[in-house]
Amino acid sequence: MPQVLPVLESRRINTFTSTVIDDFIMSMEERSVGLAAQQNAYDTLKKILLDAYRRGGIAEDPFIGVVSPEYIPRKITIPTLDEICALKEEGSEELRVVIDLMHGCGLRNGEAYAANLDRLVADDAYRITE
Repeated sequence: MPQVLPVLESRRINTFTSTVIDDFIMSMEERSVGLAAQQNAYDTLKKILLDAYRRGGIAEDPFIGVVSPEYIPRKITIPTLDEICALKEEGSEELRVVIDLMHGCGLRNGEAYAANLDRLVADDAYRITE
């Protein structure tokens, strides 16, 4: 997640205005921060500042007129069992292991690619602990 520190340069919370928040969003765009990360940073900042506004720490709502970054996830396509079998037939041994871990064990791609032989606890058992 991108750092929120550029917005926090000022030590006084009342200096958060819609202009400051717009500049923060613009700076993330200029640094090519992905839309999902922009949305997460914006949402976190909004939760903090709106809580401060509700509790009287900020006189005005700093999000009035601010257009939030909008992350729209792409639609995913889940491969059929036939497609999975075809990938395993054509793929390398490493790819077959990754496919088995993802399809058979429910690991996410990063978890499957991080698999290593140190986690084997028996000939047919792989321990997932991290």
